[in-house]
Amino acid sequence: IIGYNYNKGRSSFILKTGVINSILNKTSAYSQHTNDENMIIKVSKNNLPVYNIDIYAGIEARYFISNNYFLFSDFYYRKALTPFISNYKTDPRTDKFGVNLGFGIRF
Repeated sequence: IIGYNYNKGRSSFILKTGVINSILNKTSAYSQHTNDENMIIKVSKNNLPVYNIDIYAGIEARYFISNNYFLFSDFYYRKALTPFISNYKTDPRTDKFGVNLGFGIRF
């Protein structure tokens, strides 16, 4: 992930973008079968891609309480480039929006 940081007084704004690689470790889900809508099947790790690629874009705002302590909020969007589930009746690509709020320490 790469980013650009803009500082203004005690505030800092960071624009970020990049590629996120993820590896499927474990799953537990049920889905409709593609050929029979009345048939519900258990989704197993063997039927899913183990490796996924997402594009990422985010903006983070920080307010520095002191030189090393800050409050932050991070808003992000992730779009899957590879299908998450392709053998079942689900959306093969996922979009994710998120918000992180917290307290940080700069070392």
